[in-house]
Amino acid sequence: MAHTTLVGLGAIGAAYASRFVAAGVPLEVVADPVRAERYRREATVVNGVPHHFEVADPASARVADLVVVSVKYGQLPAAIELLRPVVGPGTVMLSLLNGISSEQVLAEAFPQARVLLAVSAGIDAVRDGRDVRFTSLGSSATGSPATVSLSARRCGSSPESSTRPASPTTSRPTWCTPCGGSSW
Repeated sequence: MAHTTLVGLGAIGAAYASRFVAAGVPLEVVADPVRAERYRREATVVNGVPHHFEVADPASARVADLVVVSVKYGQLPAAIELLRPVVGPGTVMLSLLNGISSEQVLAEAFPQARVLLAVSAGIDAVRDGRDVRFTSLGSSATGSPATVSLSARRCGSSPESSTRPASPTTSRPTWCTPCGGSSW
């Protein structure tokens, strides 16, 4: 079974981690030393269920098949450094960060990996200390690896004509106006 590594055990990360574990997916969490010690000492309680997720020292963690990144954008540079030992050729990376630039940042930091474009909407996870509650993970869509510049994948007659990315599940944007996607 695929080995998964997660960085960012906040509300969204803990919600996804609990689902991975419930599905029997081998999961390691990587974190800076202070957080790692706290995660080892205190359970992360997700919807009332205490979880002691496996916390790995990034330097000795194994290379992951899948890396899930669920930190805040301001923590992305530190997360990248934590992930360097666990990302190898063929590692697939999934970013759950808000916005559209984290995939490009990850693709530039990890050219050996396949960084998927992703959109997640509707998750209602909230965290209070180590207690996380959610009723829905919402919906997620993934698409082509972010190995090409996002600006080259924009709609319109010139790359500057739109600031919205293409739908990750279509070859051209379905929302594109005024061209309707014809200039994609």
